[in-house]
Amino acid sequence: MIQRSLDSNRLFQRLRPLIGRTCWYADRPCRLVEILAEEGWLVLEVEESLPPIQRDLYGRPSFRAPEILHVPILNQDGTNYSEELLTLLAALHPKKG
Repeated sequence: MIQRSLDSNRLFQRLRPLIGRTCWYADRPCRLVEILAEEGWLVLEVEESLPPIQRDLYGRPSFRAPEILHVPILNQDGTNYSEELLTLLAALHPKKG
């Protein structure tokens, strides 16, 4: 669970409008799809032209689905924003339209 030491409610209010924005993160095109406030994560969906094949419980190829990445909002001790979050925010593309 995320620590509430950095006025996180205000942070989450500012992050919420960024949902749907695209970015280049971890050398891959991504889209911000969700903010998990209680867990302290941003959720990114990798937007590759051909998503990887997902496997079923038995390891057999089943279907294609986008890869999901989780980006921590705070650093490990909860005293500052994570480097991953700062990198992501710098890489967000402006909203179109």
